[in-house]
Amino acid sequence: MAKDKELAKLSREDLLENLEGGLYDLLTSEEEYADLAEMTLALGIRHFLQARFGETPREELAPLFEDAEQLLAELVAHAGEMGLVDLDAEDEEEEE
Repeated sequence: MAKDKELAKLSREDLLENLEGGLYDLLTSEEEYADLAEMTLALGIRHFLQARFGETPREELAPLFEDAEQLLAELVAHAGEMGLVDLDAEDEEEEE
C-alpha cells in the first residue's frame, strides 16, 4: 500500500524514469535475464540507428562501415540528446 501511495505522487515522467531504472537494474543484475538483456541491447541499437539515420541517404550511410569511431561518436551524441550521458561532464574529464 505504501508503494502505491508513493507511485500515485509521481508524475508521468517520473514513473517512466523509475521504470527505466528498474528495468535496467533487473536486466543487468540477474543472470537469468541475460538473454533479455542482449535482446534489449539489440532493440536499443535498432532504435538508435532508426532514430539517427532513418532518413539518411544510402551514400551517407556507407562510409560509416569504414569509420567505427564516427558511428560510436553518433551513438554517444544520441545518448546525450536523450539525457543518458552528460556530455559536458565527459568533456571536462577529457580536459583534465
